[in-house]
Amino acid sequence: NWRGVYGAPGINADQRKALTELVLAAVKSPSWADAMKKNDWTPAVLSGPEFDKFVEAEFANLRDVMTKAGMVS
Repeated sequence: NWRGVYGAPGINADQRKALTELVLAAVKSPSWADAMKKNDWTPAVLSGPEFDKFVEAEFANLRDVMTKAGMVS
């Protein structure tokens, strides 16, 4: 089970960079470390093109499964 943080459509490169830096700083915080431990989460932080590629692969896999199950054509 994964989560992602997305910006609004139309943000510029500087805004995307600033938001990415804020999220990456947050996942290095003591409160995030506490949440990771409390919830027994596995750290797996991706950003930028690496995250984009991951999401594309996840949705392609989901489409394939749903097609094979007859849920979409």
